[in-house]
Amino acid sequence: MPELEIDEFLEGETGLMAVYGAAFHGGHGYYFGRSPSEDTCPEFSHHHVVDNWETEARGVMGHVAQAISEKISLAGKLTELECRVKRLETKGIPAQITTLTPAPLKLRRNIPVVIDFNGEDYTASFFDANLHGSGETDQEAFDGLRDRIVLTFEILDQHDEKKLGPEPKRQLAVLRAIISRA
Repeated sequence: MPELEIDEFLEGETGLMAVYGAAFHGGHGYYFGRSPSEDTCPEFSHHHVVDNWETEARGVMGHVAQAISEKISLAGKLTELECRVKRLETKGIPAQITTLTPAPLKLRRNIPVVIDFNGEDYTASFFDANLHGSGETDQEAFDGLRDRIVLTFEILDQHDEKKLGPEPKRQLAVLRAIISRA
């Protein structure tokens, strides 16, 4: 982000000096901006005068310009971090199913899961068995996948393997390798 030019920021028809730098003659010198009153600024009396108001104004505006420049820089960094978080959210997050409770089934080993976010909802996947669950949150997707695993196992395990097609037969073999009846 380019540095703010103090002279451009302060001068010109629309610069801060033109807009706010109107000098009011105070008898012995000049006030910067509107004349302070004891009501709005008790530390100023009506006789307080800034003799070199333009130099003071430039100093104050320099600090203002620096603060604005720092805020712009921070806004850029925040935008970059938001983009990085978005990229991380769209990459799969590894997790594991460690229990099938409350189903009366036991796991022989943990089930590896990958949770993805597509910008609208979450999908939890157990790729070895080609099973997936989805939801508005990562937990809903995870729970949906766990339910799908239990339901698929229960249905396929009741059928004669010879009557199952190639994909259901493969799914059942994967599920039997990691699930047993309690």
